[in-house]
Amino acid sequence: MIAGFAYFSIENFMKRNMAAGFIFGYIALVIANSHYHFLQISSGTLFGASVLACIGLSLIFKPQKIWTNSRFWHEKSISSKEGDIAFGSGTRYINSENFTYDKLDCSFGSASVYFDNATILEGYATFEVELSFGSVTLYVPSNWRVEIDVDNAFGSVSHPRNVNEKDRTLYVKGDVAFGSLKIVYI
Repeated sequence: MIAGFAYFSIENFMKRNMAAGFIFGYIALVIANSHYHFLQISSGTLFGASVLACIGLSLIFKPQKIWTNSRFWHEKSISSKEGDIAFGSGTRYINSENFTYDKLDCSFGSASVYFDNATILEGYATFEVELSFGSVTLYVPSNWRVEIDVDNAFGSVSHPRNVNEKDRTLYVKGDVAFGSLKIVYI
């Protein structure tokens, strides 16, 4: 178990996802310390140090972007606007006549994203969510289908069944760690 949590920790650090890296690293360290007793500090002190280190490194290092130099990325990101929420709350309205991609990073906060003024022309669009210790609510038009591909660690993803006609698809991708992602059809 220690090796598994250490592996997931290193994998998330390589992606520059500090929150998930510290969570998995903390779990591996607590398990190892409970068996081998090599640290003379309490688990609470270790947890506090992990949270502070996670916050500090998350502010310094941003997650690694994939395909930043390829032609595909630049074509798909013409109508994208990236945003970050840390220790607060925010509301974003996606207003695009050709919505293809957008991204939201939310740490220790809450966010609401409204897609009611967005139009998907190609049949599908992608929305990427990086969520840790917070909540994100996506308000999606009822004629869209939502496909969820989210790595969930100690969080919840609420995706109700949509019974309306689905002519466009929104792919929601990303990571949820100790948070709540909710889809609401409007």
